Amino acid sequence: MKKDVFSLVTSSKNPIYIFLDTNFLIDAVRNPHKFKDIIAKLLENKLVSFVTLDSVLIEYYKGSNNQEDLKKKVEALLPLNLDIIPIDKTIVTNATELAIIYQQNGKAVSTTDYYLGGALMKYSKSNAYMLSRDHGDFPQTIFDKVAYLVVDYDRNVQTFVLYSFNERKYRSKAKKILVT
Repeated sequence: MKKDVFSLVTSSKNPIYIFLDTNFLIDAVRNPHKFKDIIAKLLENKLVSFVTLDSVLIEYYKGSNNQEDLKKKVEALLPLNLDIIPIDKTIVTNATELAIIYQQNGKAVSTTDYYLGGALMKYSKSNAYMLSRDHGDFPQTIFDKVAYLVVDYDRNVQTFVLYSFNERKYRSKAKKILVT
């Protein structure tokens, strides 16, 4: 991991699609004063798009206490200009394969994280990345950490990582576990 997210994103001459994990959405809403500039800086490059999955939104919205709270959460996401990618058969197949590989390695994550990994696999050749601070959910045996984003909160510091899917690493793991 050699770059910070800003240098990677702002220097790109090609479209970049950044899948946002639930933790990024939650942190951005809970700490708007910290994330407003981060989001603006990432979107300065007009080739950058934030994307996510409908399952991420469900995970994000499920903490709503009532309709008013839900409305606030929906409105809080507007500055991200999120594109929502539907979970299709390819993503489900990829997610299932990841679940099997993770299980064989003694790892289990949320269904949403399997879907995010599956989506990243599907769109990896389209300059897609994923931004998350759940470092253990996307193992380096399959995913590469390509850049980082450090967010200094009042009481702690969190490091978000920009992940990419590494097909070579995946095939190496899959051939040992998956029956083709």
